Amino acid sequence: MNATARVGWVVDAQVDFLDPEGRLYVKDLSDDTDRGSVQIMTALERALAWMTADCDIVVYTGDWHALDDGRVQCDVCPRFCKMREGQRGLCFVRGVADGEVVLTTYGRSSGFCVDPIEKKPLNHFLPGSQVL
Repeated sequence: MNATARVGWVVDAQVDFLDPEGRLYVKDLSDDTDRGSVQIMTALERALAWMTADCDIVVYTGDWHALDDGRVQCDVCPRFCKMREGQRGLCFVRGVADGEVVLTTYGRSSGFCVDPIEKKPLNHFLPGSQVL
């Protein structure tokens, strides 16, 4: 028996890219207008093929996992929030929906404030006004 094992780690492949039900699934690999997604998927497929062929074990990790008591634990930060359906973590960025951790702020502004125009590089544009 070999004393050292080759382990392939697939970090955070939690259905986002690889499963048609995933939130970030690349729908059409043959779409030549989306070069970035084609390149990413090609690289992922090559890496997975190599791991499957050359590694003794392939381990898939994720950012959360289900607990025995029905809660879901978020593993993104050291707080390891344990949440039930509809709850949000301490960060208020992630919450539980349909039994899995989701980003509740995706596509939304993460913060904004009204500052005096003098703090910005356009301070001579409208002196004394506010900017968002």
